[in-house]
Amino acid sequence: MKKSSLYISFVLVLVAGLFFGFLIGQSYTLNKGETIDKVSNETASLMIDFADGRIDTYNEIPVAQADTVFEMTKRTAEENNIEFVFDDYGDLGKLVSKIADREGGQENKYWQYWVNNISPSIGADAYAVGSGDVIEWKFIQYIGDE
Repeated sequence: MKKSSLYISFVLVLVAGLFFGFLIGQSYTLNKGETIDKVSNETASLMIDFADGRIDTYNEIPVAQADTVFEMTKRTAEENNIEFVFDDYGDLGKLVSKIADREGGQENKYWQYWVNNISPSIGADAYAVGSGDVIEWKFIQYIGDE
């Protein structure tokens, strides 16, 4: 009688261990898979309109965690050997002053950005890029709150 109850206890512990081990393994696999998919599938697009007929486009740019419009643009410019100049105003943020051969102030035009056809009311260094966003930089006359 003792042997059978010891045997049943052993089998129950073994089955419970396998069951919980399976659940933990499934959870790890799903979490790991979700992270990989999230990193590899999150992309955005960037367009730079130089106001002279040139429009450079960059599609399927990987979006890093906590990427801002500024960081993504800077990284894309560096990867494509495009001059990218900005002024850092500390707590006030960063101002893009030159992309390629177009410098702010020329022809009374400046660099302004849009995300999904909307001109955000915050600086490019504060705007977080989301998956699927279309960022557009335009070299145009200042459009402010008039």
